Amino acid sequence: MDKVNMRTASRDVERAAFAAFKAGADSRYSHALPDPVAKARELWPGDQGPLVVLGKSAVMPLTTADVPAPSIVANPMAGFFGSLDQSAGARLIRAGTVLDLSGFATATIPYSTEPATAAPWVAEGKPIPVRDYSFAAATVGPVKKAALLTVHTREAGRAAYAEAAFTALLKRDAARSLDAAIFANTAATTSASAGLLHGVTPLPATVADTLEDMMIQDLANLASVVTTAGGHDVVFVAAPQQAAAAAIRKPELAARIWPSPALAAGTVVALDPAAFVSGFDPLPVIDSSADTVVHMEDDTPAQIGSAGDPPVAAAPARSMFQTDTVAVRLIFEMAFALGAPTIATVERVRW
Repeated sequence: MDKVNMRTASRDVERAAFAAFKAGADSRYSHALPDPVAKARELWPGDQGPLVVLGKSAVMPLTTADVPAPSIVANPMAGFFGSLDQSAGARLIRAGTVLDLSGFATATIPYSTEPATAAPWVAEGKPIPVRDYSFAAATVGPVKKAALLTVHTREAGRAAYAEAAFTALLKRDAARSLDAAIFANTAATTSASAGLLHGVTPLPATVADTLEDMMIQDLANLASVVTTAGGHDVVFVAAPQQAAAAAIRKPELAARIWPSPALAAGTVVALDPAAFVSGFDPLPVIDSSADTVVHMEDDTPAQIGSAGDPPVAAAPARSMFQTDTVAVRLIFEMAFALGAPTIATVERVRW
């Protein structure tokens, strides 16, 4: 996906989400059900992109006149996540391969397990050697469901800067969620893709006379593992403390060291970005509610009420109706993997 299409696709998702929020906020005045499609038409006349994104949501049906030609909208979710400047995972999406995994599709990515060899020179009239390659393969997909849920006051939707503020918060939450998923060390489950660090044994941190010597040796050790495994390029994803320290000590390496708050302090990851493969079901579900009750918990949300002796109530819970707030929900489906095992990590570095 080129940069122009990525920016357009990202804007479509951002506008669709804001239209859902604004429709939910304004429904208090109109006493009608929120209609994000109508709100998108009102806010951005002539922009068909948000209508395509909202077409998967439980809103008023689109007509054929509402749907633009396929060339107008690329992959909205790939474009949205690829545009997140605060996310190292977004940089991987931009550098790697993006697949359309609509429905329950999977893709097999083959890679060679043999070292590169030069093409042979062949004398005139002589037979050409035939190579018998050995391949392994990585599987990407099927997509897994993920979601973002944000809560905003109705007054926030009336401010002149409402769209910019809402979009900034949405992108911040999405960036953190994306990195936390991609750079996890958890195994695949029925509901989640495996993190890239699952099964990767950390290298020992270097002990040397100076902080700079330790840093250079740690980065060299990581790069050696990646290139030995067949990587052709190497970038480093580091906890913000280490990314900042590396940029100060070696400014020439700053472009290769991407910060990610999803990594614990002292953790650095090296990988070949071209090996990263991601897949998306292009259209998310975006909706809003000004009447629901939600459990205001980020890590381990629970059912609002669970049967038991005694019954268990989720806390803290917030009523959108009682507090005059609007909940916006974005549900999307994605999968990711490395197309080759070109990754290494080190923990508890001393620089």
